[in-house]
Formats: sequence, structure tokens, C-alpha cells
Amino acid sequence: MDDTEARDLETLSPELPTKIGGFALAITGIFTVVMAAQTYAVWFMRGWHIAVPFVMLALGVSGVPLGWKVATLRGWASIAGTAVAALSTLVFGAWAVYSLVHGFVSLLGLAIVPMSAITCALSATTISAGIRADEARERLHKSGLRMGF
Repeated sequence: MDDTEARDLETLSPELPTKIGGFALAITGIFTVVMAAQTYAVWFMRGWHIAVPFVMLALGVSGVPLGWKVATLRGWASIAGTAVAALSTLVFGAWAVYSLVHGFVSLLGLAIVPMSAITCALSATTISAGIRADEARERLHKSGLRMGF
């Protein structure tokens, strides 16, 4: 094993900020699923409101596996996770304002807006490490080291 392969193997080891970013994305996904269930159970839906819990559910369900892949240094997951967290921030921010104006107060609904924003920032910080790990994974694969990284 030469020096480049040793550095590539070190690159594949996730550091603490990457693990925190992935964990935050997964936890936000779980809270998003709970928020979707709460919204569907409590809010009487008519018209365009019917789609809101399903959009929340889709964002939450996608956040959990993306969080796992971010924590294991996948560049595509970091990019997708950042996009999901940004979209969650926008959706939940708009929904929080709309629901408050219409008399529905949910602490989870209010807490998930800054949680999604923080998750977006944390996930964005993992993009470069994920891309570097993808490149290292590709180099190791080309050199014959196929260990399922």
C-alpha cells in the first residue's frame, strides 16, 4: 500500500462534524415525519391543504436515510440532504406562518423551522468532505481495493 492509498483510507473515516451533520439530518427527518402525522391528525384539510402533510412526510422520510449516508461520507447524499433541509426550512417556515395566522399553534411546528435551518447549514458543511471521500473511494476502487466503502 502506497502513501496515496493510506491517505485515501484516512479520507474515508468520517470526522465528528460529518457525523453531527448526518445525525442532525436524520433527527430532523424523524421530527418532520412526526410533524406530518400531527398536521394530518389535527388539521381539517380542504383544497390545497391536503398536500401539505404528504409533502412533509416525503421530506421527513427522505431525510432519515440521507442522514445515514451523509454520516458515511457520501457526496451525493450531502448535496441532496442540504437540498432537503433547505426545502424543509422553506416549507415549514411558510406553514408555521400560515398555521399561526389561522389559529393553529404547534410547538413542534415552530421548533422545526430553526431545526431545519441548522440542519441545512450542518449538512452543507459536509459536502466537501463527502466529495473528497467519493473521489478517494473511486481511486481505491481503480487500484483494486474493493472493500465496500
